[in-house]
Amino acid sequence: MSQSGSLHIVGTGESSPVPSELVDNETVLAVLRQHGIDTRGKNGDDTESLIGIRTRWWSTKGATEHALEAAREAIADAGHRTGDAFQAEDLSLVHSGGSSPDNVFPACACEVQGALGIPPEGCEARDISLACASWLDALVLAGARMRTKSMRWGLVTVGECIGSRLNAPSSLSHCLWGDGGGAVVLEHDPDGDPGFGVVADRAVSDGQFAHWTRSLKVGTHPDHESFEQPDASMLEFGRDIHRYAIRTVSKVIAEMLEEHRAKHGEAAEGETTYLLPHNSNLGMVQQIGKRLGIPARHVLTRIRQRGNTSSASIPITLAHFAGAGRFQRGDLLILAAFGGGMAIDIVFYRWP
Repeated sequence: MSQSGSLHIVGTGESSPVPSELVDNETVLAVLRQHGIDTRGKNGDDTESLIGIRTRWWSTKGATEHALEAAREAIADAGHRTGDAFQAEDLSLVHSGGSSPDNVFPACACEVQGALGIPPEGCEARDISLACASWLDALVLAGARMRTKSMRWGLVTVGECIGSRLNAPSSLSHCLWGDGGGAVVLEHDPDGDPGFGVVADRAVSDGQFAHWTRSLKVGTHPDHESFEQPDASMLEFGRDIHRYAIRTVSKVIAEMLEEHRAKHGEAAEGETTYLLPHNSNLGMVQQIGKRLGIPARHVLTRIRQRGNTSSASIPITLAHFAGAGRFQRGDLLILAAFGGGMAIDIVFYRWP
């Protein structure tokens, strides 16, 4: 991405879970047993120890509803942080997408644009379909479009409903998935300091492993008729995905860190490096952090409370910790998404 001026986040938001719709591990395991699945004698505590998840939200909302609620929260936050210099109608770009859209078309981004009343004359909207890397890839593309087209304000939002809509009770992976939405408002300042905000990004696609994951009974392929229920399936390749993600994500980030330090030097005293990874499972992302020398306390997730929310997991995590005041000026946030394809997106974000 060209480093013309600065590109930074001025607002974050997420769709807020309904407490009565949060599902604990014992409930999920009971559902699996009802469908004749061998849960290998595991209880709720075993599940939390294994994958780091205690609860997940299986909501009654659709994906676009999640994306729209998160977008409205991010817009309100941006208005507050900019002293009302920003309004929703100022947006020149809306990006969305994800693993579990309500429809193949129309695009969620177009629905969000219409619901927000953003004038069509000066706003472009599109969805990105890259499984669990969709939202971060949409952010990277948004930044490139905003810099190239001299746009000031952009919105990147996503809603995911894998837990409640794309999660057949046919294996223990039924325990992984949750629902939710997350969003950010971006500002491009052509005169801003390029050393803050988005300072680096990299994408890796490895289509030789595209067969490792599949959205079953979603799409038009004739063999979808052979499946009983929709499912975000890792088929029999869960261990391969686990090893690939740890090895490849760690390698890409390490290379980027080396380049970043050669250009900008080591972090100053008081500046912290945080890893905000896709919330796949806790053990996996902690291993990535360990390989990079990032302490576990600086690997930030919401997986224990929310499960794997696919491409919404990074903006949900970002909204939570930014809202709690976790980040200080100069902190380096490593946003790391990986998903079916295989697809990887990494963004380095220096907190302004």
